[in-house]
Amino acid sequence: MKKFLKRLQKADIAYMGLDSHPVFQTVIPGKVIDYMGAALPIIGITSGYSKHIIELAGAGVVLDKEADLNKLEEVVMQWISSPKSRKSYGENGKRFATQYFNWEKNKKELERIVAKTNETSSNYVRLERISK
Repeated sequence: MKKFLKRLQKADIAYMGLDSHPVFQTVIPGKVIDYMGAALPIIGITSGYSKHIIELAGAGVVLDKEADLNKLEEVVMQWISSPKSRKSYGENGKRFATQYFNWEKNKKELERIVAKTNETSSNYVRLERISK
């Protein structure tokens, strides 16, 4: 993990390409959060929830899978010539990740939900307290 974080720190731009698999319509890959947390501007060829989050956060530019490579090149060239623009996208992503993907904050919310369920179960989900 340390090696991965060191590589992220050396990067200027994060690229991600995801298949159009149905799972990506409702799930955000960890690398999106990692890139945002590292304040890297993201250029992605993706759809679904990843696209939604990147655009909502203002963390980068998302192209459709069918996008032509000229558009990808255009965005990369713009970012190369405008460090200020890259920095702005990166800071937007970092701010969004800090606000919405903060483990300590989410852990407290999850503990509240589990406590509220009082260890009840349903046909679909069972929540069990494993610590107090």
